[in-house]
Amino acid sequence: MAILNCKVSLVEPMTDTVYRVRLLPDGEFDFQAGQYLLAVMDERDKRPFSIASIPENKDFIELHIGASELNLYAMAVLDVILEKQQLTIDIPHGNAWFKKESQRPLLLIAGGTGFSYTHSILLAALAENPQRSITIYWGGKRKRSPL
Repeated sequence: MAILNCKVSLVEPMTDTVYRVRLLPDGEFDFQAGQYLLAVMDERDKRPFSIASIPENKDFIELHIGASELNLYAMAVLDVILEKQQLTIDIPHGNAWFKKESQRPLLLIAGGTGFSYTHSILLAALAENPQRSITIYWGGKRKRSPL
């Protein structure tokens, strides 16, 4: 595991409560698709966020942060990101990740912003074998028309 200081290169809304955040780490990092990092708020407060980018991309780390008045835990992290334009992270964490070189069908299940880890796995699986059978179930709180 590594503790890295990151510059924030992008914060953009994906929805009214989900933000795409791109971090530029100050050092080398490694992770597997499906793992998460810890946003270091202070020595005793480290908050988990799934990594949405793929391990092969060594230029940045992408997070999808669901933050609103209803989720003050994540909103506090987004406030730090917006105010300081930097974030300290502890990476990688988690024992469930994409197993490379498998030819078995892949089933991804996500809810809400929990899609970020499946996004990483999906991109990694497609890069490895675009012909692989992949099924995704993604649930949300409410059905919303795109119009």
